[in-house]
Amino acid sequence: MKTKKLGALAVAATLAFCLLLTLPGAAWAQKRGGTLTVGLESEPQGFDAAVVGTGDGSTQTVALAIHDTLLWRDTTQGKLLPMVAASHAFTEDKKKLIFKIREGMKFHDGTPFTAHALVFFWNRILDPNSKNTIRPFMGPIQGVSAPDDHTFQFELKHPWLALFKNLGGANLTSAIPSPKALESGTQQRHPVGAGPFRFKSWTGGDRIVLERNPDYWDAEHVYLDQVVFRFLPDEQARYAGLKSGELDVIWTDRGISIEKAKSDPELTVLEKEGLGGTIYIMNTTKPPLDNPQVRQALAHAFNQEALRKVVYRNTRPFIRHPFGPESTCDSHYREHDPTRARALLAEYGQPVTLESLHTNNSRGQESAALIQQFFGDVGVQVKPVLFDQTTYFKKILTGDFVFSGWRIGDMAGIEPQLSALTHSQSSYNITRYKSPEIDKLLTEYRTADTEEKSDALGCQLIQRVNDAATMFFGTGNHYYVLTRKNVKNVQIAISNGVIRIAEAWKE
Repeated sequence: MKTKKLGALAVAATLAFCLLLTLPGAAWAQKRGGTLTVGLESEPQGFDAAVVGTGDGSTQTVALAIHDTLLWRDTTQGKLLPMVAASHAFTEDKKKLIFKIREGMKFHDGTPFTAHALVFFWNRILDPNSKNTIRPFMGPIQGVSAPDDHTFQFELKHPWLALFKNLGGANLTSAIPSPKALESGTQQRHPVGAGPFRFKSWTGGDRIVLERNPDYWDAEHVYLDQVVFRFLPDEQARYAGLKSGELDVIWTDRGISIEKAKSDPELTVLEKEGLGGTIYIMNTTKPPLDNPQVRQALAHAFNQEALRKVVYRNTRPFIRHPFGPESTCDSHYREHDPTRARALLAEYGQPVTLESLHTNNSRGQESAALIQQFFGDVGVQVKPVLFDQTTYFKKILTGDFVFSGWRIGDMAGIEPQLSALTHSQSSYNITRYKSPEIDKLLTEYRTADTEEKSDALGCQLIQRVNDAATMFFGTGNHYYVLTRKNVKNVQIAISNGVIRIAEAWKE
């Protein structure tokens, strides 16, 4: 009897052990060590938010590995989780948001991570003399303060729903750097954070190398020894590198690569749908786009379905507004209607020619050719001009363009972007369109104290935008990250499709 009992216990123990090995959270399922190589579309713009602004997707991806955030929005359920901030709470009047900062944290340079570091960081962003592109999004923030080393608070002019929503994102306003690196001016090219990986080297035009931070507050869940970010603007080169094993992870929006990867047993396709979307913007201060009939004609000439098919091979959704698939907003979207476009141009009564600005990557080249075709079909002559991303961004933000592509970034709350894009006094109003009616609506939208009010007012805003045709929507945001099969736990952040590799490992 004793022998049988021991035998049964052994079988049970073996079964339990096997079961534990299959659990996703089992400690020994995550292999420690190794190097992960990530292929990015572009070289980061730098890591000082007061200089760069929010940063593009490549910048944000690297920044997220080096820096920690106050909160983190879970990539599956969308819940806000504690990170640097162990807890948070609003005051009763909702005009103050208070965070308790974890004790004992340090930046990679040994500087203590305190609430005062957050105050220093945010004051640089909010400085009225700063030329960064983030500040127009932050109008309701009246100030920041630190009553003690471990208490940080935002002081607001009025309750602002969007602030709390967006603090769990992945842009540079969430990536908290060392005050010493900011003061010395080295943060831009030698970033110092308190995140899971430390900056090691940056070879211009080629790569950034990071190494594991052994002093990270959650070091138990950081498995890789090293991460290498390669800058590969050519998408075909990124995909070829992934296939050969030279790269472990790549970001892509090329439909043909996504289709190939889905049928490739060696690869895994990660995807996530987001809010916002691509837009096409018109500089309303420059002829012929200072005329509403011409703008409306171009909106009707645009063929979103054809763009989705040709450029993205239907891997991105058709949208009429930036609020995501669950919204029922009737946005007054101007449907593809070449006959209506020609009629509006006939009423205008003059020949229309314009310059169309695009990035010089494959996506920009394809979009430029289609815009030229769509507008040419209704009698508008288009001259496409293509630039590298840095020059392209500069031209848009300084108003040195007539017509161009742009985007509304995917954030948990997009009101700050819509307000900055459309308010008459905003430095980020890149269409230069001024409307007292829209300004009044924006005040109500920004100060809405419930989600229902905010949704209704946001819809009214987009109706006015579509009526005036200052911009129109391209495709919705849907993100794809491709990995080798042996790469586990790479995540797509709920913010612009940024890649999060903090807890990834390789089998």
